Amino acid sequence: MKYLKRWSKDRAKIVKDIRLAAISQVDRGLANTAKGHLALVPATAKKRDVIAIVACSFPIVLRRKERGYEYIGECYLHGFMDGEAFAGDEEHEVEECSIQ
Repeated sequence: MKYLKRWSKDRAKIVKDIRLAAISQVDRGLANTAKGHLALVPATAKKRDVIAIVACSFPIVLRRKERGYEYIGECYLHGFMDGEAFAGDEEHEVEECSIQ
C-alpha cells in the first residue's frame, strides 16, 4: 500500500511537470542562430532578429528598428542560460542600445 501512495504522489508531480513544460512551449518555435546555437524563440520571431543577453536571467529576442530595438520576447538559448554565456574565455560582442 505504501508503494501505491508513493507512486500516486510521484505521478502527480510528473503530470504537473509535463503540463508546465507543454504550456511553456505554446507559441514558440525552434531556431538556429548565425553561430549555430539552438534556440527556442517566440513564434513571432523573424530571421533577422537578434538574441541578446541582458541583465536578466534569460536571453531576449530583439528586432532592430530605426531607433534602437523592439522587444519581441524571452527565449531559451542552449548553453547561454543563467550566466553560462560569460562563464568561459570566449569574447562577446557588446553593444549599448535602446529597447522600445
